[in-house]
Amino acid sequence: MPAQLTTRQQVSGYRFLLRRLEHALMRRDVRMLHDPMRSHFRAVIVGIALSLLLTGGCAVYGLIKPAGSVGDGHIIVGKDSGGLFVLIDDTLHPVLNLASARLIIGSPEKPTSVSDGKLSSYKRGPLVGIPGAPQSLPGPADSGHSYWTVCDTVVVTSGSSSLAGGVRTAVSATEPDTGTGSRALSAAEGLLVRSGESTYLLDDGRRYLVDTDDVAVTRALGLSEADERPVSTGMLNAFPEADELTTPEISGRGATSTTGLGAIGSIIQVPGVGDSAPTLYVVLRDGIQPVTQLAADVIRYSDTAGGGETRSVAPAVINDIAQRDVLPVRDFPAVAPTIIGQQSAPVGCLAWDKGAENEPAKLRVLAGTALPLPDDREPVALATSDGSGPGVDEAYIPPSSGSYVTTTGSDPSSPRRASLMYISDAGVRYAVIDPSTGKALGLGESPQVAPWPIVGLLPTGPELSQHNALVERDSVVSDQRGAVIQVEQPGG
Repeated sequence: MPAQLTTRQQVSGYRFLLRRLEHALMRRDVRMLHDPMRSHFRAVIVGIALSLLLTGGCAVYGLIKPAGSVGDGHIIVGKDSGGLFVLIDDTLHPVLNLASARLIIGSPEKPTSVSDGKLSSYKRGPLVGIPGAPQSLPGPADSGHSYWTVCDTVVVTSGSSSLAGGVRTAVSATEPDTGTGSRALSAAEGLLVRSGESTYLLDDGRRYLVDTDDVAVTRALGLSEADERPVSTGMLNAFPEADELTTPEISGRGATSTTGLGAIGSIIQVPGVGDSAPTLYVVLRDGIQPVTQLAADVIRYSDTAGGGETRSVAPAVINDIAQRDVLPVRDFPAVAPTIIGQQSAPVGCLAWDKGAENEPAKLRVLAGTALPLPDDREPVALATSDGSGPGVDEAYIPPSSGSYVTTTGSDPSSPRRASLMYISDAGVRYAVIDPSTGKALGLGESPQVAPWPIVGLLPTGPELSQHNALVERDSVVSDQRGAVIQVEQPGG
């Protein structure tokens, strides 16, 4: 006979019988007026599901972030204490900073977080590292462009002149903010500064020593009422040097030139072609030399023979006349610049920026009422600040960034590539002895270019080298050169 299948009613009746037996055993009541056993069963199922879910979550977390162990790591940070250690020949040494740890092992390894209890089994060694080396080594805020700016802010003390008050000097490594507080000067604007007994014109990214005893120069520049401002040695030297602004010595001046263009030292003007501006020349003994409008004015104002008029000459007249370059006036500004006074713009700056390696740097003179930084950015007040003295007082490197640089000259086309340095966001520069040391620190193989006359103004930190990092010490002597922070005491 074929087997008879169990019906749904039979299964339901069997389950009902089991529940009555449970009630009889657990509650001593088979009437089943209430069924709390069903709620108990559901609670058990939910508890089991939650337990499985929690166990699975812990397993996943363990895979993502396993419990710390030393393993193959050499740079260790205590998870509980935060102490930094470096493992040298199975000996655990406390290390002063991350830069020292990387230099010791010769690799840009990231610290491994391990509980302090697991470190107790290791043999301990003395403290190692370079005091004052960077604790972190972040990269640049802008890897495609190098910006460096040095600024002087005129400080006027009560009852003293501006020249007696001095300046505060700041260095920044970010793109200048030429907004409401600062602007870039045009080639027809400049700053007149005084350093010691010398006066300089800062114009179009260059510095010109001005011969203030030369009446022709002061008249041509219109400096009789110009406002001189003090300048720091650091900012002044950051400007590439140009020809001195003084009357050039013209051999045989006043005599007749062999060119047939008149007296030696006279100025001629050749009209331009189309819309181009006319070209000015000074007549020499056996040729002519092109000059700027300012150079021509200086030469004319110095003419005591009364030949200070400019004559116009047709272009064809000079076709067969030799052009010379014997007078030191090639670098003279095109025109006498308008001097920006310190009353309207107490802050003066030189901004240097460079993009691609094969492109020349750009130099700009900035002036305004504030440093060329965004309103929400504040520079670091350096501990070695000397107020209105000659040193640097403030530095701004974007927070959580640093600059790995090779130094060059401030001239836009300077081919020089000299020292390697790392500059932290605290405004301190550290010498990096060679490219392999830079790689060990995790700084990469492509340092940015930076002008030495500007970065050289920053305070100097210790040299970063493996030899210095491996020095063992029992304690670190404090630096007495720093300034003490004034902290307001609670309740005071």
